[in-house]
Amino acid sequence: MADFNSIASKTFKFEGGYQNHSTDTANYCNGQLIGTNHGISAVGYKGYYGRCPSVAEMKALTIEQAKAIYKKN
Repeated sequence: MADFNSIASKTFKFEGGYQNHSTDTANYCNGQLIGTNHGISAVGYKGYYGRCPSVAEMKALTIEQAKAIYKKN
């Protein structure tokens, strides 16, 4: 099995940081344009934390938080 940290590092390089393209459906949570960060969608955030993030929370998402969400999902 591949090393999680190696895969996560590659994902973070590919996905980059915050973005909120209105045509990307993964950027929405409960009809609100929130965005994604480190490859974590607003819906993915909601699945982990049990609520939709604010734009500020999505922008502030750390790599460690993103790793925890990836590991859970």
